[in-house]
Amino acid sequence: MSVKEQSPGLRRALRHPTFRLELIGYSLVSASMGVATVVVSVAMFRRGGTPGWATLGVVARVAPFVLLSAFSGAIADRHDQRQVLQLAFLAQAAVAGVLALTVSSAPLLFVAAIGFLANTMWTIAYPSMAAVVPRTMDTDEMSSANGLLSTIESLAWIAGPGLGGLLITTSGVYPAIAVQAVLALAGAGMATLARRGGRRDEH
Repeated sequence: MSVKEQSPGLRRALRHPTFRLELIGYSLVSASMGVATVVVSVAMFRRGGTPGWATLGVVARVAPFVLLSAFSGAIADRHDQRQVLQLAFLAQAAVAGVLALTVSSAPLLFVAAIGFLANTMWTIAYPSMAAVVPRTMDTDEMSSANGLLSTIESLAWIAGPGLGGLLITTSGVYPAIAVQAVLALAGAGMATLARRGGRRDEH
């Protein structure tokens, strides 16, 4: 299917306020997660002095997805997905604050643990976002909405590390953490608007 043929479906999917706001928020916080991954890895490499510490930082952030994704999906099924998303987004803003306080002085294993905690809280985000789709879409819109969600997530995970690397190179670790926090807070704001919008466009 060509982009031109998909465009009407994408426009119909984006007309739903809950989905549109949650998608914007999800993309912003996904990008902030990419920034955080670079911050943790660079900080651990600089302080540890070996690539092994940087690798540990990355592994600590990937491990929750391997270990906890199925459990997180069950949580998303049992609760209001909009509330779960809001909590997941706010958690990333909180973790950014903890990272700012500890990245330069805390033991490196503690810094890695922060990364593990951040992504543990994030594992609930994708299944919750995916659950929003059938609640807000008509049947003929769901394929476009799911495709848009996957595309946005992929772009955010590319853009986030790129932005993080650029910020660290030009400004340093702390400005990168500040941008990470701002993105997460902006995403949480979108989730808050989605919750306040109620269920008027949900089935």
